[in-house]
Amino acid sequence: TSELRQTAEQEVSLLKQDFERRERSLQQMLDQARLGQEEETRTAEIQLAMKLKRQEELLRASEAKIKSLEESGDRQQELYERHVGQLSQQIRSSQENFRTQLEVAQSENDEQLQAAIAKLSEVERTSKSERERMRAEVEQEREEQASKLAQAEELGQQVIKL
Repeated sequence: TSELRQTAEQEVSLLKQDFERRERSLQQMLDQARLGQEEETRTAEIQLAMKLKRQEELLRASEAKIKSLEESGDRQQELYERHVGQLSQQIRSSQENFRTQLEVAQSENDEQLQAAIAKLSEVERTSKSERERMRAEVEQEREEQASKLAQAEELGQQVIKL
């Protein structure tokens, strides 16, 4: 009975040791599972954080691109409006220059017309004066010829009488 007891105690001791070993092994497996789960959780969190960071970077890049495009559009609009303003100013300037040139040309034409009218009037006066002078000379010549003819007739009458 003492042997039996001793054997039973040894078996109980061996069972206790086996149980403690299994308990430690299970505890280690549980700890490793927890560590694995924590590692997976950390990895998932890191991946999620990286994904969020990447999305934020893409969002910032998109916003920067949108802002760049808006600014470019604004600059293009501003350049377009400035160019239209310059063209409008050039058109107004060209129109004003043309108007001025037209007025100068009209004024020169008016002056030339007045000069031509004045010259024509002078030519007409000179021509009229010349015609009157020539008429007067012709008239005087006629009178002289008529006088000479009258004298010749008188002479002819006197010669006949003689």
